[in-house]
Amino acid sequence: MTNKNPFNLFVTVETEYESDAGELDALTRRLRRELLETDVTGVQQADGGELPQGAKAAGAIDWNTLLVTLAGSGGMLVTLVGTLTAWLQRNRGTKMHVRMPDGTEMTLEGAEVDQATINSLVAVMEAKLKASVSQG
Repeated sequence: MTNKNPFNLFVTVETEYESDAGELDALTRRLRRELLETDVTGVQQADGGELPQGAKAAGAIDWNTLLVTLAGSGGMLVTLVGTLTAWLQRNRGTKMHVRMPDGTEMTLEGAEVDQATINSLVAVMEAKLKASVSQG
């Protein structure tokens, strides 16, 4: 299954402890670099106009939210989710919210990411990707 229409995900990084904007920005930039090493089409910091309803941004850029663009086969989702969960496990005390274009959101926490959670996220993302292919 190849999707020629881009499929966007919003990935928001949070910490369980009090952190400043600079620390969140550094964490998010490290995640961005790792995601760019996968088969995603692009990764950029989301601006306030791109954020899903209810999300908050300081000014024009939301420094802890990435817009991840996918266009390809469902097989890349396993790699993408593997990258997200590996990053979380290395960065204890962090969590991330993964939001699909339709508003579906899943929260992953570093200490609690297990295989069932990974499988669930891949299944949800794959279903959304297939739906976007059939609409495109």
